[in-house]
Amino acid sequence: MALNITQYKEAIGICRKAGNPLMVWGPGGVGKTEGANQYAKENKLGFITMQGPLYNPEDLVGIPDRDGDRTIFLRPNILPTSGSGIILIDELPDSAQM
Repeated sequence: MALNITQYKEAIGICRKAGNPLMVWGPGGVGKTEGANQYAKENKLGFITMQGPLYNPEDLVGIPDRDGDRTIFLRPNILPTSGSGIILIDELPDSAQM
């Protein structure tokens, strides 16, 4: 289903309100990144865009560590620890898989 920029920004808002991530795909140059950036600016939110193929999975998930008898993942320094915003991972299908 193709969305125009207004519908796309509405979808971002609906997903944020529900606490759900949004996966958007389409050809290059149609405004996926710019639409998310516009939404963030209009709603005074932080906006981080990352090029997926430049990262390994552990760069985003974190390195595993032990906490007693369970495994935890140490938070990567490249991700924020406070505030509210959007993290957009561009070119996700071309990224390394776990």
